[in-house]
Amino acid sequence: MTEATKEALHAFSLGQYNYEQAIQLYNKEIEENTSNYTAYNNRGLCKIHIGSHPYDANMIKQGMEDFNTAIELAKKKGVVFESAQHNLALAINMLNF
Repeated sequence: MTEATKEALHAFSLGQYNYEQAIQLYNKEIEENTSNYTAYNNRGLCKIHIGSHPYDANMIKQGMEDFNTAIELAKKKGVVFESAQHNLALAINMLNF
């Protein structure tokens, strides 16, 4: 796990919920490792959290793009990434709610 990922996880969790900071750190991680499907998934989670309060359909759609990328990258590695599939379904429901 890279330092950027560790910092992003810290910003995302541990009661901080600093989604904007986490997105910037996941951006850095993705720049360094474009095949890191977990970083795409986690960045997508940050985006849908931001998009849910207040409601921002565009941000939710950006999260969906990250989930789709995570699913495709995982598939290339022979991994079924159920977490990203679940998150994508959640985001779709958020748009249709």
